Amino acid sequence: ALAAESITLVDLVALTSGTERLAAISRNAEGFLYLVALTGVTGSSAADPGVFNAFVDRVRSHARLPLYAGFGIATPEDALRATARSDGVIIGSALIRIIEAAPSAEAAVAKVEEFLHTVHEAINPPKRSRDR
Repeated sequence: ALAAESITLVDLVALTSGTERLAAISRNAEGFLYLVALTGVTGSSAADPGVFNAFVDRVRSHARLPLYAGFGIATPEDALRATARSDGVIIGSALIRIIEAAPSAEAAVAKVEEFLHTVHEAINPPKRSRDR
């Protein structure tokens, strides 16, 4: 049904995914894989960098698609740590918290823009020009 509508299903793989399941998901996945970067509830804590890095390496041994990390990505620093190994990040709960805390829709838009700008700057630092 999704293919008939030109929609790609994004598969999630978790830290707890076994080798057989990871291989099967990777074999059939399209677009990218969504890495669930922590166990527990999204937005509740940051991912453990050592555990996450080993997880990314394990997924890469099976998948040739881009890998995007989500769950536990709440700060620019979290995004930077995640993109040291993954191809990108997905941020959900942190954006919801920003929107919920804003006093108005306009303030929410401004705060979300500010937050995403800081994330972008963290994972894409400006290139230094060489003055000579």
